[in-house]
Amino acid sequence: MYYAFIAYDHRNKLFTIGVTNDLKRRLKNINAIKKESGQVKIVYYEAFDNSRQASLKEDQWELMTEKDLTRLVKSNNPLLIDLIKIKNL
Repeated sequence: MYYAFIAYDHRNKLFTIGVTNDLKRRLKNINAIKKESGQVKIVYYEAFDNSRQASLKEDQWELMTEKDLTRLVKSNNPLLIDLIKIKNL
């Protein structure tokens, strides 16, 4: 399973878009790089059977404006809850 995901940095109020086959590991790597453990959260994702499909979704999101990306995330996760903590991924 591959995931196109949108992470949110609560401290800097920025979205990060990416693709991974392990959401927990990827989140851990993002937080290690930013040295702000617990600040970045996976707030939206879509699952795909292969990496190509996930990459195509990532490409679509990268063309979106920040406003449209925010609307997409908040329409599915209005409180920007960390989905890693509430779903068994």
